[in-house]
Amino acid sequence: MPDPSLNNPITSSIEDDPEMIEIIDMFIDELPKRVAIISDAFEQQDWSQIKTISHQLKGAAPGYGFESIGVAAGTLEALLIESASIDEIENASEQLTELCGRVAKF
Repeated sequence: MPDPSLNNPITSSIEDDPEMIEIIDMFIDELPKRVAIISDAFEQQDWSQIKTISHQLKGAAPGYGFESIGVAAGTLEALLIESASIDEIENASEQLTELCGRVAKF
């Protein structure tokens, strides 16, 4: 049986900090653009572009309270560095974009 929590919206772990709300919103607003870049780059097999975006998300997402996105982005980046198979890269890319798609504003 699938884990129902896998479909739950993801919110920032620091959303209660009033000083962070505006910049968290900006980060969230940029996620669809980053997901589109990853998807387009995968279609073109532009591994460098995917590595750049995943590296950025690995570093930035935890700072905005989205630790799971940072971990998924780090996994994708590591697979690209290791020259993993296209299937492994695709799976990690799909996991990252799925997490990004579940992010909800507060």
